[in-house]
Amino acid sequence: MYDKTPVYPHQQHLTWAHEPLKSVYVSQRLFTTLLLVPLWAIYYAILPRSFRPRPSWSITQVIVVKFTKRISKVTEVAGVTWGTRDPTQEPDETSLNETRFAWVPPLSDELRTGVVDDNEVQCLRVGGYCHMSAHESSGTSRIPPVEYRLLQHAPIPGALQDAAAVYAHIVTHHLGARKGPDGNVTLQPGTVASPVADAEHRQHFETIPGHHKSSDSVDPVISGNDATPRLSIGSSHLSRVNADPVTSAYRPRIILIGDSAGGNLVLALSRWIRDEGVLPVPDGMLLLSPSCDPSHTLPQVPASRRPRPHADTDYLLDTPEPRALLSRTFLGHHPVEMVYSPYVSPASEWVLSVFHGMTEGMIDLEPLGPHRDSRDYRDEGIKTYDCTVNGDPRSPDVRTPASNPFIRLPPGMGLFTEFPRAMIVVGDAERLEREVVALERALEYDGVRVRMVWAKDAVHDILIMGAWDERVREGVWKEIGKWVREVVAE
Repeated sequence: MYDKTPVYPHQQHLTWAHEPLKSVYVSQRLFTTLLLVPLWAIYYAILPRSFRPRPSWSITQVIVVKFTKRISKVTEVAGVTWGTRDPTQEPDETSLNETRFAWVPPLSDELRTGVVDDNEVQCLRVGGYCHMSAHESSGTSRIPPVEYRLLQHAPIPGALQDAAAVYAHIVTHHLGARKGPDGNVTLQPGTVASPVADAEHRQHFETIPGHHKSSDSVDPVISGNDATPRLSIGSSHLSRVNADPVTSAYRPRIILIGDSAGGNLVLALSRWIRDEGVLPVPDGMLLLSPSCDPSHTLPQVPASRRPRPHADTDYLLDTPEPRALLSRTFLGHHPVEMVYSPYVSPASEWVLSVFHGMTEGMIDLEPLGPHRDSRDYRDEGIKTYDCTVNGDPRSPDVRTPASNPFIRLPPGMGLFTEFPRAMIVVGDAERLEREVVALERALEYDGVRVRMVWAKDAVHDILIMGAWDERVREGVWKEIGKWVREVVAE
């Protein structure tokens, strides 16, 4: 039980982060939580369903949420980061059954432009956010991933450097993109050799280290010209299935997939691609419970901080001090104002008020609450709809504060103009509901096509949950499949 991992600098102040106190705390926390499991089972079996956090939840779902929430506390109190590994080291090949490990080189000098060009955060061939991993043994790898540097290994823009390196490697080395006379890299139709992939039966994966944060995945999915996804990259892997190459008559489709903080990274990567214009733009973003407002932990004034909704139904913690510490560590050498950069908190109240003139902030974005009318959902507990596109994108608001150089966009660009189409999956019982709704409205405002998938009574990032209502999860996957086929068909 004794933990030999050195205490990370940003956790030095935590009394319980130092051994042997860490082992003592973690042991008692795990022991008491295990004791509570049968008590929870008896309690919720006796009482009517109306006493459960959501009446539709089974006893197993209730226990999973409560157990995860209690165990997650050890990160805040003792600095324990689950399932992490050294991103500079190759995993043991004997530990890989479905994936193959491979390296991606650092971002090339000619592509180190914009926010990724940082004198104090160097581009590396691998990446590191907070905890979890893209290794196939990690629960978060249920969504195909790409490994990236967690915050204990590099602050911003380390994760974005890694994501950009993997993206550049894929489009140039695997999809045949070439630099044109203007210096930009573009995909050439009819010349790309793409591996064939069976989305239903992924049997072989290539893993590329690069990135990851707190139960999230970044997952560029590269698709061919038919309805079958061809190449999938996730928070740590370049996934390939049935690797018999075929020549595509059309250019392949590229979809970036990210869950939780991986969704934040997908938004940042899409923004960097758009802002710098040196790589081909992806065709879509699949955002699964995306974290899009980390600035809530570092409000302009303490009194302005509003806790995120659904504290009783989600396993995510929202304790102010630990969350603020993680955000400040993530910013690294950058001033605190950077938390309001569109690269970090694109759906924050401050950013939206600057670019979209929402002077009343997010008052109308309070949690929607339980959807009591089951007619809103199909049998599998899923509600899907396409958002109405505004179609009238704006340039940056004239009220952009000159005192904050991090809130800037290229001339003539709005907050999300020229972003790829998006599908957003969110649970109506999760803590990110309010900021995800704000993101949806902001994308719509700038003319981006958005499809929303609401999972009834679902917590944060249900696709990585090992024990959940399988009808709901299958319903989400079905909607994802439909949307991917639409993207590929265009």
